[in-house]
Amino acid sequence: MKKLLALLLVISAAATAAAPQPKKPAQSPSKPFMKPAVATPAPVPAPAQPVDAVTIDQISETFGHMLISQLKNTPLKLNTALVIKGMQDELAGKQAPLTQDAYDKAVNELQQKVLAAMSAVNLTMANDFLKENAKKEGVVTLVDGKLQYKIMTPGKGAAVTAHDTPQIQYEGTFMDGKVFGTSYTTNEPVWLPLDQAIPGFAQGIVGMKEGEKRQLFVSPELAYGVNGTSNIPPNTLLIFTIEVVKANKPAETPAK
Repeated sequence: MKKLLALLLVISAAATAAAPQPKKPAQSPSKPFMKPAVATPAPVPAPAQPVDAVTIDQISETFGHMLISQLKNTPLKLNTALVIKGMQDELAGKQAPLTQDAYDKAVNELQQKVLAAMSAVNLTMANDFLKENAKKEGVVTLVDGKLQYKIMTPGKGAAVTAHDTPQIQYEGTFMDGKVFGTSYTTNEPVWLPLDQAIPGFAQGIVGMKEGEKRQLFVSPELAYGVNGTSNIPPNTLLIFTIEVVKANKPAETPAK
């Protein structure tokens, strides 16, 4: 069981391309434009008791499916057949091919190589995208090679200034169009303190007018860089579609 838990930790780390470093807090899917918060340990819930044998059998089988699914998707490209063999050998009381120390060292080194390779590829793709995107009609460069925008719908109201807290609707995607965060699922605009946002988002929204809709193209250097987040790979370019509802949050009136 100890080795199985260790394996699951490796799979989880590889799936998020995490290097051996202090654990990063999970980025809230509802606000992927915010700077990462300080990580705090999550309370460990008491294990739920299965109601009967059928339930635990279903849980066991589903766990197996989930484990293999994660193994197929991990950047470490583990040999699933040998993973299953290792489980069977452990149940049979056989010795693992590596000691715990050797295993930890090997996984640590492999994770670093995977992270470095992924980071290099993603950064090259981001730079190439921004270089070509800058040539397209209507694209405005704010920071050369790092931050661009394109106005989709002009606005007519008040403009967002630095340090404001505008109310917005947004959708964040990767270059392939996959959505990693949005406010449109609840149709509830969010208030965004610019001083708490990632640099590319904070700089790219300044100057937008109420009613305006624009796309931001943000280099990883102005987003989450080589570390990424729990759902954003390292050195990933981010594309935000933003609509400004209100340029700034009204100041609160002190209670009398």
